[in-house]
Amino acid sequence: MADEPEIFVGRCFPQGAGTDGNRQVIRQRNWLILQKVLLILHIDSLLLRYKLCKTLNIGRNCLCPEQRWAKNGQHREYVDQARREVENMMHPGNTTVLRWGIMGTAKIAANAYLPAFRQCEGQDVLAVASRTRERATAFAREHGIAQAYGSYEALLEDPRIDAVYIPLPVALHHEWAIRCAQAGKHALVEKPLALNAEQAEAMIEAFRQRGLLLAEGMMYRYHPLNRRAYEWVREGMVGDVRHVRASFWAAAKDAKNIRMRPELGGGALLDLGCYCVSVMRWLTGAEPVDIQGVGVVKDVDVSVSGCLRFPGGQTGEFSCGLLSQFSCCYEIIGTEGRVSVPWGAMCAWPGTSFSLELRQGENQETISVPPANHYQLLLEDFKRAWQTGESMLIDVEDALQNMHVLDRLRGIVYAN
Repeated sequence: MADEPEIFVGRCFPQGAGTDGNRQVIRQRNWLILQKVLLILHIDSLLLRYKLCKTLNIGRNCLCPEQRWAKNGQHREYVDQARREVENMMHPGNTTVLRWGIMGTAKIAANAYLPAFRQCEGQDVLAVASRTRERATAFAREHGIAQAYGSYEALLEDPRIDAVYIPLPVALHHEWAIRCAQAGKHALVEKPLALNAEQAEAMIEAFRQRGLLLAEGMMYRYHPLNRRAYEWVREGMVGDVRHVRASFWAAAKDAKNIRMRPELGGGALLDLGCYCVSVMRWLTGAEPVDIQGVGVVKDVDVSVSGCLRFPGGQTGEFSCGLLSQFSCCYEIIGTEGRVSVPWGAMCAWPGTSFSLELRQGENQETISVPPANHYQLLLEDFKRAWQTGESMLIDVEDALQNMHVLDRLRGIVYAN
């Protein structure tokens, strides 16, 4: 493609455009690019498609960034995106572009990960799958994805796909992650990694045996806000950490919400408490030796509070729930100071700026952290690990240790 600055469409080729065989390849590539552009632009109407082709003189003139598309600059990004994705389709052995499939049409895929994928260099979403073709097709058209599959199996059979993002309900993570491994696909699985530690161990082993990459979508540790808090702790700005306090509350009162359905792995602890436990383990740098918890269970645990004790004498406390207004924050208390990380810390949406507060005696420092997309940063780390074979910033073994703690907490809460 680097040797072809222009895209020739239709039967009209300038003199010297190539042999008949080369022209056939060019026609194939450019027809795919045109179709991809139309899809990205959400043009379903035949009349609108005709008008677009007529406006651009498709089939008669060159379609290239320097000519017709330059007059329609707002569409240039769509052409570039289409060109990349078609090139990936025609050269499936490419090792510089990570080609994704999305398994499921969850809101987090649409609202968080698809925008992040588009911001990543060298990462393209080629296909989406759902349990029905209608749902997959609607999602693909809305988000400019070229291929829609009516089953998860069909997605795994696509030889172009390198990795699969799995935003399915927790109860389905184990089965479909292992089937990804069996199909030779790398996988990024939404948090928590599995229903329990036993499932997580089986998933990790399935990918390890095949030399494939498995990661959990615990994105918050990539955000500069949380990185700064972590660095302050490691630099001794609070002295020795003695206590970490975390809370995460949200509203999911609709009985149809997957978080309220036990058969899908619902409950506050798996959905929100996983963040709180992860924060406490991360900032103390240790695994708890004693765990206590209480909760309210109505089909699923709708609220949970817990206390953890760590080997060095540190303690942690957390609360999480599904029946309240949104609240998300944590605090680190040490022998020499305290760090407060505000609202939204563990699920900061891209485009939101935050402030971070450090208190040392009578002194107080507040810094502003600019907006960042931690989903994008996670994806970029995934690609780096995919290319180099090195570990990610958050190794999947960390997800396993988190599951061990969650298992013990759930055992206590449901037993009571």
